[in-house]
Amino acid sequence: MSVVTTANALGRILAGPTDLTIAAVDGEGNQNLIRAAAQAGVHRFVYVSAAGTGDDMARLAPFTAAKWAAEKALRATSMQVVIVRPDMFQEVWLAPPSGIDPAAGKALIYGRGELAHRCVAIDDVAALCAQVAVAPDPPALVQFGGPEELSREQVVAAFESATGRTLKVRHVPDAAMSVGHVGSAPLLGTLPSGFSEPGSPAPASPVRRRGR
Repeated sequence: MSVVTTANALGRILAGPTDLTIAAVDGEGNQNLIRAAAQAGVHRFVYVSAAGTGDDMARLAPFTAAKWAAEKALRATSMQVVIVRPDMFQEVWLAPPSGIDPAAGKALIYGRGELAHRCVAIDDVAALCAQVAVAPDPPALVQFGGPEELSREQVVAAFESATGRTLKVRHVPDAAMSVGHVGSAPLLGTLPSGFSEPGSPAPASPVRRRGR
């Protein structure tokens, strides 16, 4: 028996006002799920974490702190654990929820916007999880991203080139990352300063090796 989970509160938070919190879902909720799975005799547990997760990232934001706590809790069990650490989801970080909104003609740049990431499609993450859930001998840790490494500045430039219009760009200082909502970006304050702080962009080769 296997368990695959990416349970988190961000989807509901992005959908509008909610009483859910990262601490309750990503933190306590995943810890409860891990304990229940171990007690039920689950053989394999596939957990979707985040690129760069570790002690340093855990100190930056509640989201990454919860991811790191779940990873450590899983490794303390006797289950076969597969940690999947994708880079940032393109449907979130290259879209209106994080401030890139070509339809509205505007974009937010965090910090200088020069750090490159290999943003990845959610469908590709799901496909990889489905494969490692049933693979005979899966790796204990899979870190991966999309096929192209781009900075946020480059992403905005690509949108401008594709749409033929200039976006109104606003830069968000690093100091504002911990404040919370900034303009149309409700993710700020729940995640580390995504495109301005060091992350762990990784090539897409793990996806390719597993049939993608």
